[in-house]
Amino acid sequence: PGPLPKAARVRVLRWNQELQVIAQRLSSQCKSTLNTSIIMVTDSSPQLRVNFAVSKDTINKPRWTQALMHWYNEVNRVKPDVIYRQSLQIDNYAAMIWGNTGIVGCGYSACKGKDKGVRVKFYVCVFAPAGNKEGVKMYYTDKSEYEIFTTT
Repeated sequence: PGPLPKAARVRVLRWNQELQVIAQRLSSQCKSTLNTSIIMVTDSSPQLRVNFAVSKDTINKPRWTQALMHWYNEVNRVKPDVIYRQSLQIDNYAAMIWGNTGIVGCGYSACKGKDKGVRVKFYVCVFAPAGNKEGVKMYYTDKSEYEIFTTT
């Protein structure tokens, strides 16, 4: 995908019930701007990354593929050196492929729109630990580099 170098190894992304609950609470706000203060953060909890998408239509079921592709399509803005630096233009995409991110939970809410029959759909996924940090590689391209990372 995109012009990125091949990853040596990435963590398997696993579903996390606690992150799903957080994502569901966020999507249930039914607002275009999320109030992330509902997320309880402690010194020991991992930093979280929230991906958020909104759509409107008359279909009464979620369209997860559409939301995920909205985030994934940020790959079209990727330049090959982006794995070495932070980029706000690809925040959502980076959250999905960040090599050190290990858990995810998602939530969805369909809320009544202003127009009759229109549903406003809110899709939220919470990833941990968060990625897209300045000075940290998006993922590792060299196996020995990855092994050093995982043993320290």
